[in-house]
Amino acid sequence: MKLTTTVGEILGIIDSVWETTDVKLSTISSKVLLKGVHKADGSWLYVFASDYSSQALGKLEVDLDESFTYVVDPDDLTKGIRTLHQETAVTITVDKKMSKIKAGPVQYKLALSTDTAGHITSLDKIKQLPESSKKVRPLSLLAGFKAALFAVSKDKTSYGSIRNMDVSARDGQVNFTASDRNCGAAIVVDAPLVKEPFNFSMSREQIHVFMRLLTMNPAGEIEVHTEGSGPMFFKFHDLLFGCGKDNQKLPDIKKLIDSFPIHSSGKVDVKIFKETLRRAALFTDSASFNHGISLNVTKDSLTVSTKSFEEKIAGTFTEEASVIVRKDYLLDCLGSCSGKEIELAFPDKGKALIIKDKVEDDVTLSASYILPGSN
Repeated sequence: MKLTTTVGEILGIIDSVWETTDVKLSTISSKVLLKGVHKADGSWLYVFASDYSSQALGKLEVDLDESFTYVVDPDDLTKGIRTLHQETAVTITVDKKMSKIKAGPVQYKLALSTDTAGHITSLDKIKQLPESSKKVRPLSLLAGFKAALFAVSKDKTSYGSIRNMDVSARDGQVNFTASDRNCGAAIVVDAPLVKEPFNFSMSREQIHVFMRLLTMNPAGEIEVHTEGSGPMFFKFHDLLFGCGKDNQKLPDIKKLIDSFPIHSSGKVDVKIFKETLRRAALFTDSASFNHGISLNVTKDSLTVSTKSFEEKIAGTFTEEASVIVRKDYLLDCLGSCSGKEIELAFPDKGKALIIKDKVEDDVTLSASYILPGSN
């Protein structure tokens, strides 16, 4: 078997599939499947990886003299060519389960495996997906995921106590709902490509993987494939990502937020509010600061205070009101706010603080966050 392509093409397809899935934690395999398909009208290389919660399939047109199927460690396959120019030709030949890679001045060998039983069934199934009329921009999904996850999660790497997220799309909008044990987020992102409705739930692990995929492929369109209660598939150009649907439904955060009778509401400058909170952190001992921050509003100001800090900033509010909110909840939520101003809403009796943000950038995003509060 002999396969010819370029350094840029082979690295691009391997990295897209390998980095998209958490295969190093997989219960199936820590390697990827390479399947070469040789036909008279053209030859293709399929690269497939699967972990415990998701699957990724990449497709690349190559020069190939015969079909093959092998399993390989992607690091071993690519480590010798990563420093070469993207346009350098790469030739991969196989003889008796040993592969020889040649690219410019570089030559090396690696062992291949033919133990493909754990991959082939899944691969053949997802290769047969028909074209989907359900489409959305990656930036629309990425904006919504970021706004919801970062506001209600304390661990920005694993998304902390987030259990799952519900996503629904229809009539040019995508709605995201996320919550942890205390905070909730309801996000609406404009998505003009959405003509047909779809919805899904993702677990914490699937969210982590999908976010990585969206970051790697921010441009273009995504085809969304749904089959009843079966797996979800998202197609980016020649890369296909699949994950099992999680049918656990979260409370309707937007409905919860709308159910609170609002005593007072108003707007403040996000940048000034953040800077005030940072100063409060500098002048307050950690014990009292973690206990809570007091927010008191009048019709023309917002006062931020703790046991040893107080500062007043400009704002416009309908009535006087106050609430005490935990520092980490408030800072996490403000970290997700990208607009110039945010709206603060104070329900009756200081039960909670509601923060609303609107951003008009690459996508238009409206976010509502609810944080627990006390008097």
